[in-house]
This record gives sequence, structure tokens and C-alpha cells, in this order.
Amino acid sequence: LPPPLLLPDPFFATMRLSAVVALLFFALLIVATLSQSAIKDDQIENLENVVHDLVDLIRQLQLSREQRIRSEGETGLVEIRSYSSATVSYRQPTVGTSQHCGLHNHADFSHTLGLGELGGNINGVNFWTRHNDYSLKMPVEEGPTAEKPTNNYNKAVSIPLPEVPPSVLQKETVDLQVREMREYFKAWQMQDTSHRNYKPYFRPILCILEGTWIEHSLDLTEPFDSDRHHIDAANWDDLNSRTQFFLQSGRKDNLENLPFLPSAMRDMKQTYDVYSDYGTGPVLSSLKYLSRFSRIYTDFRQTDYMSIDSIVVMPVTANEGMYIFVHAGRYPKGDFKGSEWPAGLVTNWECLSGECTEADIVRCGIDNNSGSRTDCPTRTSLYNSTNPEAPGVIAMRQNVFPRRSGHVVYGPFSGEFSVKLSLTEVFNFTVGKLFISENNYVDFDLDTPIVLSRELGESVPQFANFEYRIVCHPVKQDVPLNRFKPVDSLPVQMYGNPVSYEDLSQQRNAYHTLNPRDQDNWFSGRHTFELIDSLMNQIPGKDNYAANLTDTYNGDDASFYFNNDEPLNVGYYNRYYQVDQPDANGRTQKRRGFNSANLWVAKTTQEKVSPLRIETPDGIVEERWSWAVPLEIIYTTPLSRWNPWNLPERDARSEVERDGRNGGLTHAKAYDGTHSSRFYRTPIEFFSGEPSEGKDAADTAKDSVGVLDAEGIVRKTKASGHWIHFPRIEGIPGRIRQRYPILPLADTKDLGLLQGRSVKHALQSTDLAAHMLIGDHIQLGLPTTVLFTSESIGNGNFTDHYHTIQLTPDDLALLRAGESVIVASDYSSGHSHEFELRATRDEDDWVYTIDYCDDLGDCAHGHFEVCEIASSCVDVDNLEGPAFSPPVFPFRTQIGHQPKQMTSVDVYTHQLNAEDFSFGTILEEGVEPGLLAIMILTQLIVTGVLVFGIFHLYRRKQGKTGGYTYLKNKFT
Repeated sequence: LPPPLLLPDPFFATMRLSAVVALLFFALLIVATLSQSAIKDDQIENLENVVHDLVDLIRQLQLSREQRIRSEGETGLVEIRSYSSATVSYRQPTVGTSQHCGLHNHADFSHTLGLGELGGNINGVNFWTRHNDYSLKMPVEEGPTAEKPTNNYNKAVSIPLPEVPPSVLQKETVDLQVREMREYFKAWQMQDTSHRNYKPYFRPILCILEGTWIEHSLDLTEPFDSDRHHIDAANWDDLNSRTQFFLQSGRKDNLENLPFLPSAMRDMKQTYDVYSDYGTGPVLSSLKYLSRFSRIYTDFRQTDYMSIDSIVVMPVTANEGMYIFVHAGRYPKGDFKGSEWPAGLVTNWECLSGECTEADIVRCGIDNNSGSRTDCPTRTSLYNSTNPEAPGVIAMRQNVFPRRSGHVVYGPFSGEFSVKLSLTEVFNFTVGKLFISENNYVDFDLDTPIVLSRELGESVPQFANFEYRIVCHPVKQDVPLNRFKPVDSLPVQMYGNPVSYEDLSQQRNAYHTLNPRDQDNWFSGRHTFELIDSLMNQIPGKDNYAANLTDTYNGDDASFYFNNDEPLNVGYYNRYYQVDQPDANGRTQKRRGFNSANLWVAKTTQEKVSPLRIETPDGIVEERWSWAVPLEIIYTTPLSRWNPWNLPERDARSEVERDGRNGGLTHAKAYDGTHSSRFYRTPIEFFSGEPSEGKDAADTAKDSVGVLDAEGIVRKTKASGHWIHFPRIEGIPGRIRQRYPILPLADTKDLGLLQGRSVKHALQSTDLAAHMLIGDHIQLGLPTTVLFTSESIGNGNFTDHYHTIQLTPDDLALLRAGESVIVASDYSSGHSHEFELRATRDEDDWVYTIDYCDDLGDCAHGHFEVCEIASSCVDVDNLEGPAFSPPVFPFRTQIGHQPKQMTSVDVYTHQLNAEDFSFGTILEEGVEPGLLAIMILTQLIVTGVLVFGIFHLYRRKQGKTGGYTYLKNKFT
């Protein structure tokens, strides 16, 4: 059943196009009008205001688009590439039927996991990936620092693979090693450590799909490694052009190396102009602030300005403030001797006004002849300096060809300020020019100070590009195999040859979910913090494992969900959190997002990540975040290290395939050893010899190959990398799954999907179906058991009250089977609670008890008991209890049609008719009158502005008065 059509996509597309065209037109209009000598300052200001308004409109449209994606879907998998169609919908090759995420086998690679192209949503951003085939890598330890704000960005290292069990290596023959290795696999599948202690050798690895907005630049770098694929574009502009080119024809890039990664205007950024007391114009304009000079901070050298006998003083930008970079450099000219080269100079500075009193020397260095840098933060190792403890020293090495240079960096400076720089000493440097930016220079001496002042400049758009990556982490604890369950999906079962649910995990296209609780019995019911949260909390964001960040707003820190005294390190991915101050609903425990079940977030200080800023009473707050969703869990095994034939490991794949070797079983064709991309080391005898699962066209591992051992004997082997399902192993029934995809689907909010699953669940339960199916309609008012809580203990913040709890037949079945259930109470006294209940049998009655209330143990409001008969634990006649007011359900929204008012009976027993949700009806009904009027009016205004602008330019070109003056005279 399709969702209501609130805003048609053509409206969004037209508005975006109109806004962009209008923005470009007005930029041209400003340039044209500024060239007219008769233009007035107030007209320029008006035109600038219009441009700012249009820029803000584009930003709002981008935000609206993201918000619509958040509202209609989840963070998760949207689609995969398909190559065929079907006559019935459940056999269409989609994410819910064919291979989940495009998984395939590259078991002939040591660290590569086969994963095709996919389309996804992450926190409102829709994107397509390239063909992924990612490497099994984890983040490095160190992240950004104050001196290196982009240090180790996206840097990852290979995850260590498990060792081979000693009991396997101790066997004297390959045949005995094969038998012992099988016993470890058997123990793993039986989850029996008494048979063999398998846990150290079968380690779970959690891999995530991560996304974030990064600062816009032309440079395009690979966010994660792949042995087989890379983004096939020179820069971001090239990527956008190539993607758009292929989209118009529907043709694909054969190598599948072109992702769709959107760009956005994220914010307006305040810039500054820097002036010096030499010259009249700004040293550093707003435009240069964003482009050329912004790159200097990452490497405090700027060779573009080094010339003969020169010192360069230039402002350098950085996100948290401005730095002043003093650079001395000299190229050889003529026949100089070593003693005539500049050995060094000393600088000092003075804060004249503004926010510069806290600035200091933050960096100094010597550039050697190869262009690299030697840091000298203590200023005690400067070469040939007679005063190493001076306030700021620039030293240059002697007798180094072809250049001598050094630098000192002062900062950080913020806001508006004025600072004076002085040259206090110069060693072996008697002649030169002082350059203030690229076009300003003066002859200098020791008595010539330099004054630099920074003033407010323009507000300019801040653009960003969306970046995604796949990164993994070896989780700290074991994850038993019974924690996984295939998602109960009829389309998946019926996609190819129909299979039963029991056989579903044996299929490639099955995708899984994790038990919400880390327990053997599967938990069903409402829940909060889950097993997957404890795993995701171990994975850092862009600051890597060294991350240690807090999430504070208005003085309220986010803390761990179950312990308000434990600060939450939001540098790691998290979904649930707790705060001190209750919200408007009286809750302190929260989940990220408005209604997002699959959104994990991590804060970062990496300057490559695009920030957003808000103004608070405590000043401007600027934050950077990335988002993630679990992709899959892979179990690494000892097969990756096991080499019983002692096959040689080559440094290059070309050595393995020399002389046309292709893995044949003859001495002339067998591979000459192994390589990480020709990873065949497992004896063929380890497997049963039965055919492997059906092969996908993307699979690269061969059934078996010949490999020469150290003595030149051909050994028949199979791939030793990572499989979806291992080939069958003798003595172990079925296929052993190594990869468990758990990437959730993005369409879980779809009303039709929810209706279908509800009906399916009802039909699968005979008792439930008997209650629900009444005639031709569905009765939503299920029989329930109502429990009453005991009376609250008032504390002045609320009146004495009680709550009721409704238990469904499913809840009762779980409770009477000895399981616990988590249920929410109704609203009373302006709030509700979440209870974890258990049930015990007392002769003929069931007694219900509270394990936890709001995950706090005892209830903060004093509801310590629940009872089935109200009088047993509460005085319902004299206390405030739950109140019910029937909601309004707008089942139809069209011009002239009023929303249907639902009574309390309707809410629980509404009869669903086909016409209520038919797609044709929704298209027919359209949108509400007010919204339609706004759409039409907005389009007319934008069109009118464009027509007026064209008319204005036409009159200017004819040498006549502008459009505004012409219309003013006409109307007058």
C-alpha cells in the first residue's frame, strides 16, 4: 500500500532547478550592474540580499529532501543492481529477493570480501556505491591532533587473522592435519568448546557502512581500500559529470567504478579580510580564504612565494582560527659561498587589539633540500642560531642546495584583531625584501614592524560532498551462531526454487537479524538497547580508536544508556543515550533520530568532515558527525593461516602466474606458489568433494587449482579466503555459513509492508487468526489482558496515579513459557513507563512481577507491583488514571475532502477497504488546496523574477534605463 503523496517529486525538482537558475542569473546580474557607473549602493545591497535569500532557499530545499527521506524510510539498504524482470513481484531481483547487498565470493583473495554495487540511505542521504569488494581492515589507533587536524583520516590496517590451532600443526601428516582441522569446524558449528576450544580461532568481525559529509574540494581520494575496484574519476567534478552522463542513457560503467555521491550546500560561513599597513587592498580576501590559502594550514610551507632574498609574512586559515605564517626562503643566485647564506632570523609579535592575547608560537621548522620538514617545537635544535630561546626563530641550514628556508607559525587568532610582527635579529642576512602576500613587498630592516589586521568579510556558501566507506572491527566478545536468525521473508523463500524457512540460511540471498538480547532463547517483543548496540559501541568514528569525545548541549552531557554516571564516549558509534534533564515527555533515556531504528552516530574532530554551527548563549557551537549502519558479521577462521603443504608465498601475482600459469593440474600450468590475490592453500581433501553452492558470475574462486610446492610437486588446493558458505565439509551436515549480512532494509516504515507482515503473522498463528478474521474484514481489536500498576509515590512533580499495561496473546505466550517481555504502559499524569515483566504460576493463577522499570531496576515513581485485578494493588476510584482521546486519521486527503474522524471503536476495529488505500485514488486525490496554492504562487514568483531580470539586462544592453527605473516611471 503506497504512502500518501504529500509532495510530488516534480515539484521538488522544478523548485530546485528554478532556484539554481535564479541564483546563477542574479550572480550574472550583479556583475553586469556593477559595471554600470550609475548603479547605487542601496541597489547593490538589495541584489546581494536577493542572492543570499536564494542561497538559503537551496540549502532549505536540500534539507527538505533529506528530511523527506528520513520520514519515509530508514537508514539501510534501498536497492541493488538488477539484470532481469519477472512476471510476479516476489521473483523480481530486488534487495528483498535476490542476493542481499550483492554478496559474492572472492575466496581466492586473502582479505577481500565480495560485495557489489548497492543503493542506500544514511541519515536522509540517498547514494549509490561503486562495486565495493572491500578489504578486511580496521581503523588505526591514532586520530587527529591539534597540530595535525586531518591526521590518519580514513586510515586503516589489515585485521590480524587467527592462528592455526597447535593441535593441528602438531600432526605429522597432511591427512592427519585435515582430520584435526575438521574437528575444530565441527566444534564451531556445534558451539561445543568441550569438543575443541574453537573460540580463539573463529573470531567474529563486524563491518559497517559509514557515511558523512566532507568539506568540498576538487581532490577525490579513495575512502577505503579494494584489491579490485576504485572510483574511476579524477576529481569530484569529473565524478559528477561521468555519473550524470551514464544516468541519461541508463548504461552502466562496465567496471562498476562510478558511484553516485551527492553534493550539498550545508551552511553559510563567515569569512574575514586581512589587511596590512603596507598597501591599500586586503592581503587575504574572502575568496582566497576559501580556496588557495586554505591549503597552507595542512603543510606549513608555501613555496609559491619563495624568491631570491625574500621573507614572506602571510595569514593562514584554519577552522578554529587564523594562523600567521612567517617564512624565510632564498634560492641561490650567483656564486655565493656558505658564509653568505642566511643562517636565521628572530621574530616577535605583539597583540594590539582584539582576540589575540592567547596566541603563541605553535610550530616552527626547517625545510631541507628535498622539500620535507623537520619540526622543532622546543626551538632548541635550530641550526646555527645564537639565541635558540628567542620568542620566534627561523633558521636556515648552511651549504644546502638548492634552497634554504624555514618558518615560524603564530596562532591561533580568532574573530577580529590587530597584531604587530617585528624582526628582532637577523643572522648572515643583510639584504632582502619583505613580501606581504603575493603583490605587496617592501625593503625591510630590523626597525620595520608589520601590522596585520583582520576584519569581517563576506558570508559565503559552504559546500560538501558525501563520502561513504566500509570499515571493520574485531569484536571483543564471541557472538554465538544462535544469535543470528534469517529474516522471515516470503519473497526471499520464493525467489528461485521455493525453500522452507528452516533451509533459508543455506541460501545466498538470505539476510539475517541479531537477537536483541545476548541470550540463547530468541527474544521477541519491544526492546531498547540491543546486542548489536554493544557491538557497534566498539567501533570508532573518524577519530579512530583514540577518540574520546562528549556530546554536550546546554550544559547537559549525554551519558551511557544504563548508567547516567558513566559519560558516553560519542567518538564511538552509538544509538541510545541518557541525559540528566527530562524532556517534555518526562524521559531521560533517548534514541538518536526522530523515528530511526537503524541510525548510529559518532562525533569527530577531523577537519575534513563538514561542520554545522549554531549560536547558543555560550557562544557558537560547531560539531562534526558521521553515521553508520551494521553491514555484516564475518567469522575469520584458521584456514586463512593454514598452509599444510608449505606452499611458497610470492611477493607479486606475476610470479605466481609466470609463463602463462593458470592453476592447471600439470607441472607446466600449476601456479608457482601463492599470493594474497591467488590465495589457494587449503588441501582439496579438507572438503567433501560434493559440488559447491551455485556459482555467481561475480565469483572469482575456482573449484580447485594446482599449486607447486617448494619441491616442485603439484598440490591440488581450494581457495583459503572468505566464503559466503564454505564448500561442504565431510562429517558436517549442510553448508557452513561464514558471512552473515545484517544490513537492514530502508523500507521498514512502508505502510503496505507493515500491513502485509501483520496479516502474515496473523495467518501463521491459528489462535490469533481466529480472533482477527471476522467475516471479510480484519478486526484490529485483539483480546488483551490488562494489568494495573500499584499506586505511585508522589514527590511533588506529579499527582498520585497508576498505569495500565495491555498484554497481547504473544506477550502472554512468552510470559507463560518462562520468558520476559518488555511492554510500555499507557499515559497517565503526563507520562508512561517501560516495564520488563515475568510471570509465575501460583496454583490456578498467574502472578506477574516487575524485573525492571525504565531499565532502572525499581521504578522511580514507586510502581513496584502489577496486578490483574485492580483492587489487589491500587485504588482506581480515587487516583488519576489513563485517559483516552480518539485520534484523527486522515485516510484521504484531497481538495474539498475532510479527514475522517475516528471514534475509539474505529481505532481498534477499523474495517480496511481496498479503496481506502488504492494507488489510483491517491493519485486522483492529489494534494490539499493550501499546499497547491503555495506551490503555484512560489513558481509564479520565481518565473516572474527571471522574466524581470531578462528584461532588465535587455534594456541595459540597448543603452536604456534599467527595468526597475522603467517600470517605476510607467507606474508613476
